[in-house]
Amino acid sequence: MIVPKMTKWADYLISAVRYNGNHRIAKVIQHEDRDGTVGEGIEIERAAIASNIKSGKTYMTIYSGPKNTWRIGKKVNTFRVDGEYCIRVDNNKVDIDNLGEVLEF
Repeated sequence: MIVPKMTKWADYLISAVRYNGNHRIAKVIQHEDRDGTVGEGIEIERAAIASNIKSGKTYMTIYSGPKNTWRIGKKVNTFRVDGEYCIRVDNNKVDIDNLGEVLEF
């Protein structure tokens, strides 16, 4: 049987997030999208995400699916609000981060 190759979703995928008291991302669990497979998750800090996005890397959120699979979430964006970078999955230009319904750890 020929199994179709999964489409690459983004350079990096985020499966979980930890926010601080100001609802800014403290850390996320980031995975590499390896052209059809999701790499092992590692913790990275907020600054690394913003830097990667600013340098052209793409991010999507992911969710646990049935039988140890992943479901694609939303595209992660960054933009400035009052001189600060915000990391969000929507286009609301408010001064907090928001990765939607990604699991919090």
